[in-house]
Amino acid sequence: MMLADCPRLRRLATLVLLTLSQSSLARAQAAPSQAPEELRQQAKASYDQGVVAYNAGRFLEAVELFLAADRTLPSAALSFNVARAYEQLKMTALALRFYRDYLRREAGPANANTEAATLRIAALERVLIESGVQQLTVLSVPAGASLTIDGKALGATPWTGELTPGPHQLALASTGYEETLRQFELPAAHALELRVPLGPRSGAPAAPQPSSTTSPPTRPLAVPPASEPARAKGFGPWPFVALGAGGAALLVAGGFELSRRSAESDAETPGLPQIAYRDRLDAVHSRATTARAFAAVGGVLSVTGGVLVFLDPARRGSQRQSAALACAPSSCFGSFSLRY
Repeated sequence: MMLADCPRLRRLATLVLLTLSQSSLARAQAAPSQAPEELRQQAKASYDQGVVAYNAGRFLEAVELFLAADRTLPSAALSFNVARAYEQLKMTALALRFYRDYLRREAGPANANTEAATLRIAALERVLIESGVQQLTVLSVPAGASLTIDGKALGATPWTGELTPGPHQLALASTGYEETLRQFELPAAHALELRVPLGPRSGAPAAPQPSSTTSPPTRPLAVPPASEPARAKGFGPWPFVALGAGGAALLVAGGFELSRRSAESDAETPGLPQIAYRDRLDAVHSRATTARAFAAVGGVLSVTGGVLVFLDPARRGSQRQSAALACAPSSCFGSFSLRY
């Protein structure tokens, strides 16, 4: 289930992020009093525990641990790991948010992870298109400005969320800066990032810019292969049941045909009494009718089963099938082949 399709999951994910950010205040404030080596060890411990939780399938726990490591000592790689965990949880919007955050923070040259993140962003944007929304990120310079979009207060920048595509208006307000208004168009096809510089108010000193912190030597989780498309629901065992029944009917038809020929040969015996000849002739006609009936049923079932197997959406692309039916005036024979 996609996050955009389920308001309850969206609220739960938002609550998780708010809880994580609130619970980290004490640790973040205490960090400057710790030595850099202690910070690196603390971040590494959270990262290692996050990897263990991820590999064990405890993805929400992995998210919390990766975010804890990132708050202790920021690293772009941790955003990549958070995105992977959210994608495993089918939380499309949050996965997209952190893949985009990873690319925004990753200052190094392009590598396998930046290429993987770019591909996943495109795929997740398409999922949001199907749900009728698209993702927007608003960054103010400096950060921490109060954001309002279309008259609705949304919190402080940086902010990321989902809106319906189309025209919108944002307003940014921050102490010591002029209020900034901007019109923008959110495209349906891809996420949008707006970076808005704030102009200082006349006579007011600008707020100091936060200093950067050296990132810990963390590395992203290995990127799993692209997920396989959902398998279409097939016809189940019924195509093969039809093929089996058709084959059995054709065998029975062949048996009756052999019996008919035997009775016909007996009826042609020289010197056979008239009554016995009449009985054998009736048997010939009866067995011929029965053979034709079984041949017709077997042919229909074989063709139906072969067509269903060939059209089965759960098997197409992974195997090759062929079916054939041939009928002579006195009998029908069918064949079916299946190659993986």
